[in-house]
Amino acid sequence: MKRFFLIAGLAAVASASQATGTFVAYWQYGLNGHSSAVKVKLGATNYNVSAGEFTARRLKDAAGGTSLDLPMSTTNPNYDFIAKTFCVELTESINVNTNHTHNVVAPLLGATTQNGGVTFDATRVTALSRLWANASITDSITAAAFQLVQWEITFDGGSLDLTGGTFRNNGTVNAAIITQANTWLGQLGSWTAQRNLVLLSRAGIQDQITALDGLPPTNVVPEPFTMGLGVAAAGAFVRRRLKARTV
Repeated sequence: MKRFFLIAGLAAVASASQATGTFVAYWQYGLNGHSSAVKVKLGATNYNVSAGEFTARRLKDAAGGTSLDLPMSTTNPNYDFIAKTFCVELTESINVNTNHTHNVVAPLLGATTQNGGVTFDATRVTALSRLWANASITDSITAAAFQLVQWEITFDGGSLDLTGGTFRNNGTVNAAIITQANTWLGQLGSWTAQRNLVLLSRAGIQDQITALDGLPPTNVVPEPFTMGLGVAAAGAFVRRRLKARTV
């Protein structure tokens, strides 16, 4: 695949992210079969990864954290808000079927991961916003491909190619996943619809990206893009090769 250089296209955006409180949720992974095994490499380290989407069920009332920017609407009596998320990091984990607190809730533009120090500049945010607005998650193949593209954008910025750079494919068995990921990488430059995204972050726990409405990718309201909070979805169980990690 050709190396693709993304030209940032954010219209009106804030110059820096401001934390807006905490987010406490019950985390579940790969619901509806939306996850699949991949093999990737970050720097010099190999990972065998089950890549897919998380469901974050925010706890009711004060137990769900202090952020007032995330919506509070669901018929579930035990939770205020149910969101879809996808993970940001490979070097940290998150326990499933467990409550976790992300102590930073911030607009994605200008936000920095607490492990690894990746800062989401305009180029990264434009690419991720387009991915969320145009790529559709329907099964295990598309869920895994989406997660690969999100990692590729996160770690390699504007030069997007799964065969080289800091993050790359390392022999994923299911070729359909790589084909779909490469298709989306090739379409990023032509897509125009975008979504507002937010980073859920905490040191020691895998960071997550989500969108304000909590809906999965492609559920976008057709309106001019402005940078604000959003809750989107993507996640992955991460295990280092030869050393299992619970995610």
